[in-house]
Amino acid sequence: MAILVYDGDCGFCRRCVRWGERRWRDVAPVTSTTYQATSSDISADDLASSVWWIDEGVRFRGAAAVARAVAAAPTPWSYLGRVMMLAPVSRVLEPGYRFVVRWRHRLPGSGACRRPR
Repeated sequence: MAILVYDGDCGFCRRCVRWGERRWRDVAPVTSTTYQATSSDISADDLASSVWWIDEGVRFRGAAAVARAVAAAPTPWSYLGRVMMLAPVSRVLEPGYRFVVRWRHRLPGSGACRRPR
């Protein structure tokens, strides 16, 4: 079973995870705080800076993690996720992901989201 580690304090992140929970079958979403309390294989700073996808010991962060989370949803989302993993698309998605991380506190539904460092 894959694990998605996300920022449980951010309303935008929580909304995105709720979207996935309605679709995923074999994904366990875990907040970064919970993951940090049970595992020390990813630093607190790294957990605070990105979403993480962990599947069979292989880790992906940022846009690569989001692509895998989308690909884990049923069709048609799985196709979109696979396209997001392709080299031309993935190179564009990472700067887009960083933009969202930087400005997520201003996105709709961000709620108690902390302004990133």
